[in-house]
Amino acid sequence: MKLVIVGGTGLVATELIKQSLAMPEITSIVAVARKPVQLEADAVNESKFKSVVIRDYEEYPDTLKGGLSGADACIWLSKFDFAEVKRIMRGETEKILQEFGAEHREVDVHIVRPGMVWSSITFWRSVQANIFRATNVLTRVIPNISLTELSAAILDQVVRGFEKEALSNADLVRIGGAALKKKAKA
Repeated sequence: MKLVIVGGTGLVATELIKQSLAMPEITSIVAVARKPVQLEADAVNESKFKSVVIRDYEEYPDTLKGGLSGADACIWLSKFDFAEVKRIMRGETEKILQEFGAEHREVDVHIVRPGMVWSSITFWRSVQANIFRATNVLTRVIPNISLTELSAAILDQVVRGFEKEALSNADLVRIGGAALKKKAKA
């Protein structure tokens, strides 16, 4: 399976790339970003990874399009400042993608809507993650998911097929938890 990850330098993209490199079902990964995507020093199966730099997410040159051809799945991640989100319009983008999928039966469009994504990559992120976990245990007010759960859930659905068109945070926690347990047993 050839996987394209657009927006490949962010926290979620980095974890998606790390996990997908370890999955035998995924044979090729193309990360598209505004700057080169660097793999971690201990990355496995580096030969199936390619980083592609793009200047603007609204314009895809023909040379890039050729490198994306034959992709089985594309994960588009957005992490922009507010001005960029307003310019690209996330909700409008989702609507356009869903309409595109309805018009082109050969394309399946699925939307993933996680809550707060937490990680323990740095000391401060670890503190933040523990606060969210404690708050959520007591109140269940803030929908949240760990970085590893989110990535495992997305990749599970990409490889095995999506349960439904839009996945909520609760869906992602359930799917990601099950996928991680299955990996731990393997």
